[in-house]
Amino acid sequence: TERALKKLMAIAAIFACTLAQGARAQQTLVTSDTFGRPNAWEAAKSPQVVDEFAVHVVARRLILQADEFLRPDGVIDVTGSQGLAESTRARAYILLTDAITRGGRDPQLRFDLGEVLYEQEREAAAADLLQKTLAEHPTGDGAHAAWLTYAFANSKLDRPDEERRAYEHFLADEPNPSRRAVPLLNLAEANMRAHKLTEAIDGYREVETLSATLPGSGTETGVLA
Repeated sequence: TERALKKLMAIAAIFACTLAQGARAQQTLVTSDTFGRPNAWEAAKSPQVVDEFAVHVVARRLILQADEFLRPDGVIDVTGSQGLAESTRARAYILLTDAITRGGRDPQLRFDLGEVLYEQEREAAAADLLQKTLAEHPTGDGAHAAWLTYAFANSKLDRPDEERRAYEHFLADEPNPSRRAVPLLNLAEANMRAHKLTEAIDGYREVETLSATLPGSGTETGVLA
């Protein structure tokens, strides 16, 4: 009903403020992970695998370092921090593109590069690269994080269908409630933009239920009527 929908939208606005800091923390949590450490057999069989994993590890450190130049709320911490973040991401970009140009086959290198492109506000390039890489490698730890970045990029590009598809992939394999909350809210909002009201209402209801389980939310929303 119209009354229920208006209440859901009000709840969504509250959640957007409550979870904004959590969204940044979630993004940092994802970017600090490394994936695909080669075992002894893989390393002995192909030294290139070891080299590519080393590039991946350095790239993740640079991505995290760039993120740490900003406060959790995304506000510049001190004068010059934006420049430091940008130069650090540029180093990651050069490192990854060089490895890929030299024939790097590990899809994680492309997942990392897609994230760097997104953080550089090159959303179209990030979405294009991640779409192609995820089509070939849709599963695995690295792909799981990449689906989230792909969703963010499509949100910025106002592509709600691809944004929804990406969030659905991410949520299908994400059991952690604290990492589900923001993607669930964003998915509900994408469904609203796509005029899928039933899915949007179901999504807002799920976020409301989930929010009650998150520590320190402090949000009293009542029961939807």
